[in-house]
Amino acid sequence: RCNIEISRERESSEVRAETLQCRESDFNLLRCLALPTQPNRMAVSKKETAGWWRRWLAWLICSGHMPQHVAFIMDGNRRFAKKTLLHKVVDGHRSGFSKLNEVLEWCLDLGIGFVSVYAFSIENFNRSVEEVCGLMDLAEEKFCEVTWNEDFLQKNEIRIRVAGDVAMLRPSLRKAIEGVCARTEHFNRAVLTVHLAYGAQHEIARSCRLFAELSLDKVDQSDTCESTSAHPTSDDKNDDNTQGQPAGSPSPSPSLSVDETVDALTDLLYSGDAVPDPDLVVRTSGETRLSDFLLWQASSKAQLHFVPVLWPELRWSDLFWCLLRYQWRSSS
Repeated sequence: RCNIEISRERESSEVRAETLQCRESDFNLLRCLALPTQPNRMAVSKKETAGWWRRWLAWLICSGHMPQHVAFIMDGNRRFAKKTLLHKVVDGHRSGFSKLNEVLEWCLDLGIGFVSVYAFSIENFNRSVEEVCGLMDLAEEKFCEVTWNEDFLQKNEIRIRVAGDVAMLRPSLRKAIEGVCARTEHFNRAVLTVHLAYGAQHEIARSCRLFAELSLDKVDQSDTCESTSAHPTSDDKNDDNTQGQPAGSPSPSPSLSVDETVDALTDLLYSGDAVPDPDLVVRTSGETRLSDFLLWQASSKAQLHFVPVLWPELRWSDLFWCLLRYQWRSSS
């Protein structure tokens, strides 16, 4: 009997020891699992705090006078590729396209309805063949992505326009551009204008040429009408004589005033009447020139802000300070 009791006590003590070991191992396991999650919780809290501050600053800046149209000169992609030791220059431009999506989201959150970007100028065709071909491939890739993935565009109702001499682009890229513009032409919440193969001098010269062609067409039409009315009726002769003009004389065509000529030339620009003139032009990389971008449109009321940050490194705070300076200058 004594042996049986001793064996029972040994079994119970062994069970208690195994239970304690299991509990200790479970506790160690939970502690190991909990330790790595602590920094993540701190990161989430910092992220939430940053998001709260951004929302508060956005509310603060939106309570003032906001620009309706903001244009960006996306400068610094090549220097970013060299700075970050990327293998190809095109990789820097790829980072610039990614930043464009982010900046567009910022503008939508701030209620900016018109955004224009300087993506590729006519002078950029003078760069190396490798870089130009890489940029064309990248532009075609991005336009095709937009064509097949329209969730972001449909959600935010963004219309995409392309301004520039698209005849200088290759046919496959032109086809992709036509598809994107056709799929988004019915959206009206925001308008994104991408300037490809663009130059302001080229745009102004094109507008003047079209204006001259239209004026010549009107002159030809008026000459045709005058030739058909060269033999007026007796009633027409009486009317002409009562007005003090000889019968069959050509009626003078009214000439346009300077303001009317400016309006006519403005309507013939790439922007036309679909996009208002920019209120704010932002150039990154610290360069202080327009580089043949929106010379006609930006000459009336646009404020120029030059940010000493490469385009792929642009932050929300940089855009915030640009808008804050814009409001301060507008109020003063």
